[in-house]
Amino acid sequence: MTLSARMLGKKYGLTAEEMNVLLKEEGFQKGDPCNYSVTEKGKKFAHYNADDNGYGGYGYKGWEWVVWDESIINELNITTKRIYEIKKKTSEQRHIRKAERNAASHNYRRNFQQPPTSSCMRKPKNTPSSNITRITLESTVKKICNFIKNIKNNKD
Repeated sequence: MTLSARMLGKKYGLTAEEMNVLLKEEGFQKGDPCNYSVTEKGKKFAHYNADDNGYGGYGYKGWEWVVWDESIINELNITTKRIYEIKKKTSEQRHIRKAERNAASHNYRRNFQQPPTSSCMRKPKNTPSSNITRITLESTVKKICNFIKNIKNNKD
């Protein structure tokens, strides 16, 4: 029987993302989220499934994914402590990606947002409330950037 990363993870209370991190750390796969590939060590346990959307020509889209032989369970080093570490690591990575997306979105809006064209759509003049909102947003973005820097510095 073959199991996807989601089904394997479910046996240990892990999400598919967390299970993929574990499989990567154990050396069965390499790469990044949404772009994993099987290593030499993993080839013994990996099987590929493929599917497509049924269209031809320009509309064609195909994809494949890896499923793992159930015997891989005997090869994995899974302990309660390890599960905790994987969950913590994955959570930190998720927070970093979210902070990076938010910072990029804020920078995009700040640099490329079109000025309002209609008089009813104009930004209010420097009213106390608009200044407070701007200051709060700027301080939030600075905190996110500092958080990312701290995490990256701790990795090194």
